[in-house]
Amino acid sequence: MLAKKLTDLGDLVCVVLGCSHPLIFRLHRPGHFTLVGPCFVYGLMDGEALLGVLHHPWKIQYVLGGKPRFFNTVTSQISADDPRLGPLPQEWEEMGIPLVRDDPMFCRFFKNCVTRETINWDPRMSLNSLKQQGADLRCFRLV
Repeated sequence: MLAKKLTDLGDLVCVVLGCSHPLIFRLHRPGHFTLVGPCFVYGLMDGEALLGVLHHPWKIQYVLGGKPRFFNTVTSQISADDPRLGPLPQEWEEMGIPLVRDDPMFCRFFKNCVTRETINWDPRMSLNSLKQQGADLRCFRLV
């Protein structure tokens, strides 16, 4: 989670891993927050809070169904992979499983070739991976 204090009342805009929008939390009492709801914050909607700015020549595009694609304006290459993430770690492979109704909107399946673990999120977006990339992460408990 990345949080930014909004007001002296303790409102925070938080980017929570797994959520498609930033969320607003309001301080209820010290150490306890109430979820106000999702919000739109220019500059935080396309992963900038966790991955930084998407640099030239890349631009983000949303196709039918709302899935992001990354377009290289020089080569005209289109990719489902965010160029800010770098290559997939050697022990992981994408599985190409079609989504079903219960899957999250931005879901992709990956398998660890060593442990055989299957996940429905990009392993490059794990807490440890993001910390290694220098993201300012904070953990908290939602009750």
